[in-house]
Amino acid sequence: MLAAKWANSQLFIAFMALFTTIWGYQFGLWDHQEHLSLLFRQLNPDFLSSDAFINANDSGFNPRIYSNYLTILLTKLFGLPLAFFLLCFLCNWAIGRAAQQMGDLLFKNELSANLAALFCLSIPTLGLGSVSEIHAVYLTPNSMAFALVLLALPQLWQQKFVQAGVFLALATLIHPLVGPESTLLLGGLYALSLPFRPRLSRKQWKALTLGAGCFGLAAALSLGPYFLSAQENISLDEFYNIYVHFRAPHHILPSQFLLQEEPKNSYYLIGYLALLYLPKGLLKLQKIDRFFVLGLILSLLALAYIGYYFVEVQPSKLMATAQVYRILYLGKFFFLLGLAGAIGQVRQGKQLEQVYAWAFLLNSFCWTNGLRIALLFLLARLRNRFFPHWRWTLALELPLLLALTIYGLWQTYLTLDFSAEAYLWLIFLLFGPIFYSLAPKKKWPSYLFAAASLSFLLFWSQTPRTPGMSPLQQDMSRLYSLSDQAYFQPALYEVSQYIKKETPKDSRFLVPPMQAEIRYLGQRALVVDFKAFPFSGQAMKAWQERIFEVYGWTDQQGFGAVNQVFEPYWKTRPDSMLLLLGKKYEAQYALLYAETKTQLPVVFKNQGFQLVFLKED
Repeated sequence: MLAAKWANSQLFIAFMALFTTIWGYQFGLWDHQEHLSLLFRQLNPDFLSSDAFINANDSGFNPRIYSNYLTILLTKLFGLPLAFFLLCFLCNWAIGRAAQQMGDLLFKNELSANLAALFCLSIPTLGLGSVSEIHAVYLTPNSMAFALVLLALPQLWQQKFVQAGVFLALATLIHPLVGPESTLLLGGLYALSLPFRPRLSRKQWKALTLGAGCFGLAAALSLGPYFLSAQENISLDEFYNIYVHFRAPHHILPSQFLLQEEPKNSYYLIGYLALLYLPKGLLKLQKIDRFFVLGLILSLLALAYIGYYFVEVQPSKLMATAQVYRILYLGKFFFLLGLAGAIGQVRQGKQLEQVYAWAFLLNSFCWTNGLRIALLFLLARLRNRFFPHWRWTLALELPLLLALTIYGLWQTYLTLDFSAEAYLWLIFLLFGPIFYSLAPKKKWPSYLFAAASLSFLLFWSQTPRTPGMSPLQQDMSRLYSLSDQAYFQPALYEVSQYIKKETPKDSRFLVPPMQAEIRYLGQRALVVDFKAFPFSGQAMKAWQERIFEVYGWTDQQGFGAVNQVFEPYWKTRPDSMLLLLGKKYEAQYALLYAETKTQLPVVFKNQGFQLVFLKED
């Protein structure tokens, strides 16, 4: 039987958050290519004064400015790597804590609350234009903002309006899309539910007004610069061409991000949500809670359709900028929450239902197969209600349940070929529900898990990430600071250190399209790169013009253009064009791949790159 209660559950959640943060943690890659450059400018106003991307964010709209203020505060206390790590850990702890609180408020049982935290800290769902994980894989303003939004949910549920308003205001400052959109959605649904709730007292109305005022002030500070900047200087067609179709289709265009298994799995997700939250479904909820959650799910579906129609059919700059698919994160959160609630409630039934609870738990990672088990469970319920004497059906039901459970575990095993995420889920299952079921109400499982987490932290700190590692080895290895790039990207780190030490501080560089790390590894200004994108209108146009001049023109979209056009073109760029670009953009050096043929003076070369001086012999 699944244990109903876990001793020291708060300690367990804290160490789950630590384990999740360490697992696959990375620093200095992907979104950090933008964030770190802007962070260094806020730390030092003279940092890379000739870099076009950083200057565009300084003079125009910079959506990361307030998240950087928070990071800078911790950086001055702990240093940059530890500040990022601590913030990522706090995000994961907040997500786990919010999931546990919401599980307790909705389902009124401790097992569901603890499983909600476990699922949110380990199980990926669907990307749908944003992230597939509820937990923070690495630190971004997006993960920080959503952690704050989730912390606001239990406060809203308990009518602690000031606390909810403060959390949502902070989310709005940190991310100008996530905070306002989540607040308007949750606040609107709560307002619609007020007639069905007990009448608010005068004190509660004052608290609600104060909480709303905190959010309003934050929204003005966060979004005001966007509307006051030069967005009107770029036409709708130009905006769509540059931002929607060229730079960010993977976030905005459903036709681009609904690929491979995502369309099918989206239907699975909607079906599972329906089975969980609809009346007569798997979950027993208070009417007002069911109204709110179903209202949220229907609102998210409506937003998804609106996001499709007003982006792909009837273009709208406002809807494209809003990136409403990002808010589907809340639907994924309530899905994992509902799955945990179902297991906790089914566990309280008869012996056969407890078998179903274990089947749901063991298929929680392969949740698409869990939907099949849920359908079988509902059919069994109908059988018990209308044909209680048909015991012979158990001869079909039990083998089918066993087969579905084994199939789900097999599908989970197959994911290990390309991802190590399932290992994290297995570790949490072992130290959580399995050990607590073997030793109900004992404290040793949480102490054992704490010891395992600290041991893993020690192992991780001594194991740098290197190229060629398996998925499991990568997720268990360290990529904690910029100096760790010496192990993970040795060729890039080596040439960056040469650039930092041997080239003039005011020099400017032409680099491959995805090598924005030169800004902070080599501390030199770049002409352009594909990842670092400015959000002000005229700066967008200038960015695209530089991209096409440096890397070649293409009508392909997103990172497909990088892989299929820009990278191959950069490898074969003739010297004459490099010299012309150097003259036009006042660049003194170009970073080429080692295999690129050139007659320009090579000042440094290693296995991956060669640095050339943009001057004819």
